[in-house]
Amino acid sequence: MVDYCLHYHSKKGYFTVTLSGGNTPLKLFRNLRENLKNDFWENTRIFMVDERFVPDNHPDSNQKMIRENLLRQCFYDHPYFYPIPIMEDVKKSAQAYQDILINFFHAVIFNLFCLVYLERKIKQRK
Repeated sequence: MVDYCLHYHSKKGYFTVTLSGGNTPLKLFRNLRENLKNDFWENTRIFMVDERFVPDNHPDSNQKMIRENLLRQCFYDHPYFYPIPIMEDVKKSAQAYQDILINFFHAVIFNLFCLVYLERKIKQRK
């Protein structure tokens, strides 16, 4: 997994990953933390698959588990970590995270579309 992350990161200049919580991925998270250097994390976007509806500092929080077991201490407040917000009710939390995902991935898809469009225009001119 470390090799895949490094390969993709070096090829694209960034890495985007969606993580699950719970105890199952702990060994993987620690392996990644120990083997990936700071410059990798600086251009990595981290999203979550699931979260327990508890405060972010609660022992059962997946967000807390990811911060403590994957992110280095200097990246505890990682600017590209997009945790699921815990709000006053589940529906509001889900809507807020949906908005985050749409904003991020819409921009990615739009940029990809622009690149493909420009590439086709360039080929047409040749």
